[in-house]
Amino acid sequence: MSEINILIPGLFWKNTSDINYIYQSLNTPNLNKLLNHASYKILKQQSLSQIFYLLKNNINAISQAELFATQLNITNQYHNFLLCEPTYLRLDRNRLLISEAELLQLAEDEAKQYIELINNHFNNEIKIYYIHEELWLLGHNYSTNKHIRPPIIDIIGENIDDYMDRDNDYGHKLNTIINEIQMLLYNCAYNKLRESDGLLSLNSVWLSDINLSSLTLPKFNVIYTNSLKKIFNDAKPFTIDTLANLLTSDILILDELYYPNCYLDKFGYIDKLNSLDRKIFAKLRNIPNKSINLIVPQSEQTIIIKISKPNILNRWRKTNIMKLTKDIYET
Repeated sequence: MSEINILIPGLFWKNTSDINYIYQSLNTPNLNKLLNHASYKILKQQSLSQIFYLLKNNINAISQAELFATQLNITNQYHNFLLCEPTYLRLDRNRLLISEAELLQLAEDEAKQYIELINNHFNNEIKIYYIHEELWLLGHNYSTNKHIRPPIIDIIGENIDDYMDRDNDYGHKLNTIINEIQMLLYNCAYNKLRESDGLLSLNSVWLSDINLSSLTLPKFNVIYTNSLKKIFNDAKPFTIDTLANLLTSDILILDELYYPNCYLDKFGYIDKLNSLDRKIFAKLRNIPNKSINLIVPQSEQTIIIKISKPNILNRWRKTNIMKLTKDIYET
């Protein structure tokens, strides 16, 4: 039987204290009907960023930063490399929250101006290289440890203090670099111009990497997405009619639920999931002779939900998104 593969980060509401309220407010009969015929497995140590970059590259590598350095032909310039993401940090009560780079709406020439400013300041102690507006690469010669900070996409809405690893020399050095860049950007003329135009200022960077060495996900030949063209340059656009024509070697990415979930936007999450139920899950219920794999990345694990067509063994089984979520979080 052929399969439909859908990557859908944010499907399960992450704040367990709100689960009853959230799911009682949902209207998702089609998703619940599909879940009556579902089983699941959990892949540990597999995050959204890892899966994104594995889908993008489809090659074996130890780290994403090293892979970019190789592609830019700069591996002989520094001993070590890190992903460097421009960002906007903001205080939220007693938490310091990090924003995804796309909120900055950086243009290419702006990004390169910021990079030049930082590089001139550090005078080759470190060096930042341009990949695209929302992703840069930082080269350095400091001694490293094996701990890798997660990229922004994995920690949106989280308190970044929890990821600063202050208990080792390498973590302390990275924090020092970030703090120095923050001070450089504080009175930056480029930021003053952005603020006068009503745009967010670029007030920090985030240094991270992605370990690619232990991922287990099938290879997909064609990626469909309407919102992630920056990450997946070769992706094809998606329409509702695409669903029935997806091949086993294809994957569809639906990320509408991810950001409302990260930012604990209850009403946004409920609205988006109800909409997906009407448009996507209703259509999936009526596609014959295909099983469905829902791939749901979370911060430190990925859940694979396999939905098969009804049979005599599961005809009377009753479940729904609330029951499945509680079951997964209690595992």
